Amino acid sequence: MKTIQSLTVIISFCMMAIHLNSVSAMISIKDYLAIALKDEAIIYQIEKMNGLKQKSLKSPLLKEVEVRLQVDQFDDLRQRYTARFVPNRWDEVKEEKIVYEIMFNSNETERLLMINQALRDRYLIVIDGYHNSRLLELNKLLLALYEDRAKVYKQNVSDIQFDPMDLINAENEIMKLQLDMINIQNKVTRVEDELRKYFPDDMDMRIDTKQMIGISEIETRLKALPQRVQENNIYLKHAQIELDLKNALYRLEKAKTKAFLSFLETSVDSSEIKHSENAFSVEFGVSIPMDNPKSLDIQRRELEQIEANRDLIHLKQDLIHNQDRYSRQLKRLISQYELLSKRKNTSITKASYEIYQGLEDVNPLILLKLKENMLKTEISMQTICFQVLEKYIELLDVLGMLSVKPLVNYLSLEMEMIQP
Repeated sequence: MKTIQSLTVIISFCMMAIHLNSVSAMISIKDYLAIALKDEAIIYQIEKMNGLKQKSLKSPLLKEVEVRLQVDQFDDLRQRYTARFVPNRWDEVKEEKIVYEIMFNSNETERLLMINQALRDRYLIVIDGYHNSRLLELNKLLLALYEDRAKVYKQNVSDIQFDPMDLINAENEIMKLQLDMINIQNKVTRVEDELRKYFPDDMDMRIDTKQMIGISEIETRLKALPQRVQENNIYLKHAQIELDLKNALYRLEKAKTKAFLSFLETSVDSSEIKHSENAFSVEFGVSIPMDNPKSLDIQRRELEQIEANRDLIHLKQDLIHNQDRYSRQLKRLISQYELLSKRKNTSITKASYEIYQGLEDVNPLILLKLKENMLKTEISMQTICFQVLEKYIELLDVLGMLSVKPLVNYLSLEMEMIQP
């Protein structure tokens, strides 16, 4: 008998182990964020930068070499050999090198900017999925409560004090909540569809949010954030390097119009070879622009330079404004959350529910109403929590911190590293 019992216990443990192994693992926030580093646009940007590295700019001294042969009546003794050399402008070569270097740096800052934006989008998807999943759970509890209330009304139809409008309103509330839950479920499904693009089908298409940062941790981290937009902000760096590029292109266009040695020509006349002083000749030309055909190009580059400078100024103003706005919004939302949290833990509603729950012959509608108030407080707290997380990520984005190396998961308690 004992042997049979032992075998039963062993089989139970084996079945439990098989069941646990069959449960698919949820997707971690870190793993989902890491996919941003493999975004197709970012990979293409890296390939473009590698191409620029391989094609290092080395401008030759000469732009063009021309060799001419002049034959007089096909007489071998009366031939003239001429070589013309067209040099590159020194100023133009110098400015071209500067433009090339700025273009490479511009591509690097653009890559970092793309990483920043890709991470921001994925952070917001994580937050949206977490919020709607939690909201769906709370609304399921609320729906069960509404259905219980409708049952109580139906049981009291024969009561003389029964008001049919109470039952009608209860059923309307059920219908409205069911419609809201369908919309919430659609949002949850959209997040799951997003995850299916990157993870195998045998995984649980939900994001593990057990170690997600809470409101109190966000409040602590806000105090450590820079009070003003820093110069190394990726948005500012990208705009600044675009301005530098426009300035360099403007200088390059001006360099093309300066007077310079347009050609150097040497000739050898075979008929005068016996008289060396007459056989060789050297000519050179100097280009002096008069009516400059490139003036429109210079004006266009100058206009681009002015516009890039204006864009940089406006961007800095917008970043400062948004930082102040998000900071104020976060402080208000955190205050609201703390107020609701305090109300939840110390409210008369909770105390009354605990008292009435222990009494006999209590009107069930009273208990249901008290429980409804507590659930709605929980839903309000969840909505505010979602807004706090969203504004927190948007603030980090404005500060350009999402792509600062080493990359970290700002939604985790441990600030874990993000590895590609």
